Amino acid sequence: MKQLAILFSCLMLFAACNNNDAQRKVATQKDAARQEAFFKQLNSAWSFKVLTPNPLVQDQLRSWTDWNLFISELTSKPVSSLSAFQKKATKLATRATLLQNNIPLKFATPEIKSRIAAVVASVRMLDMYLSVQQPPIERIKPLFSEINTAMSGLNTQFTEIAQRELVPIEKGESDMLRMLDTTRAIKATPVIR
Repeated sequence: MKQLAILFSCLMLFAACNNNDAQRKVATQKDAARQEAFFKQLNSAWSFKVLTPNPLVQDQLRSWTDWNLFISELTSKPVSSLSAFQKKATKLATRATLLQNNIPLKFATPEIKSRIAAVVASVRMLDMYLSVQQPPIERIKPLFSEINTAMSGLNTQFTEIAQRELVPIEKGESDMLRMLDTTRAIKATPVIR
């Protein structure tokens, strides 16, 4: 009787182990199918539109190394796997952050800096969502249009600054602007009586 109980226990244990293996295989297959579906959706959504800047702007941007590296990183699309997309998003976030440091003097205006900050925020959000264990595709897809919109606004601002420089300064305008500059104001000295 004791031997029959041991045999029965061994058979139950063997059946339970086989059942766990089968469950693991099913879970692995489901996870692989989910990853594949996510990869296909991400691959179809991954699209960045880089507008060709105005010829006046191109000369200035050509010498801006961080900008050129960011654009080349933005235009190259990973194709192999989900981890390739994750690495690309991390590289994009790093390149976007570097844009804030070395802005050419001509474009170092609050308008440009705020638009670069919008691009950086969107790219970092993409990187953050892709680094999650189970990335939410419904939150990732809108980020591509958000990044494209921010890049378009940045390009428009570059063009506006370049066109503003083409407008000639009228006679006496530079003197008037200098007089309006509050940092050059003469400090009032108290009168001692």
